[in-house]
Amino acid sequence: MSRVTPTGFSVTWSPSTDNVAVKHYNVYRNGAYVATTKGTSYTFNGLPALTTHSIRVMAIDSANNRSAQSAPFSVTTLDGQAPTVPGGLSSSNISRTGFRVTWTASTDNVAVRHYNVYRNGSYVTTVGSSTLNYTFSGLQAGQNYQVRIMAIDAAGNKSAQSAALNVTTSPAGDVVAPTAPTNLASSNVTKTSARVSWKSSTDNVGVTFYNIYRNGTYMATVSGTTTSYNLSGLTAGTTYNITVRALDATKNFTNSTPLSVTTLP
Repeated sequence: MSRVTPTGFSVTWSPSTDNVAVKHYNVYRNGAYVATTKGTSYTFNGLPALTTHSIRVMAIDSANNRSAQSAPFSVTTLDGQAPTVPGGLSSSNISRTGFRVTWTASTDNVAVRHYNVYRNGSYVTTVGSSTLNYTFSGLQAGQNYQVRIMAIDAAGNKSAQSAALNVTTSPAGDVVAPTAPTNLASSNVTKTSARVSWKSSTDNVGVTFYNIYRNGTYMATVSGTTTSYNLSGLTAGTTYNITVRALDATKNFTNSTPLSVTTLP
């Protein structure tokens, strides 16, 4: 067998012997006669992708004496359908030297095997089908980068590259972090919620947003002009340490001193 494609394949066999001479061979697919050939090969075309076929061959001499059919030979056509184009590209964690890109999963008639990642038209790396993100590093500050993603299945069928996502790394000039949020205070404390407020931070350029952490775990992000946050889903009679982080546009940051908040019993 050779040259298997999504729509066909070629089959070869060793010649039969005869006391006079073999005249030709009959070729059968899935029990049905297909063709007669004088050679020792035959090419099947126009078959559906991902279908399995049982091939047998019979030798016939000039007196029409027929051999038994050969043992069956099974061939499966290849997968000819490419995955869908990856979509939903978005960026996060942008810094002066890198950023993270995520995308939504492609679909395929069998399965997506992996994704190729491209930056500015050049291949960068390959990630597995369950990895829908990639973090770029070692980049230049203040530069625009164009990212595209390609999905590939186990048969090597490739989707088109995704629409381009343009990401600009943070400029190199600002290396000054905001001041730490101060005067953290709690109010409206209940069994399951509490409100935390703070005095706004200052920055040489501007505070872009605040991240709120509960017991060291990230909870939420609010804008740089917001100085309070309502915590919910808490457990009664439980003490939580709340920290607020001030960040500027280039991701320079400073953390507040933790505030201890205990919900009502």
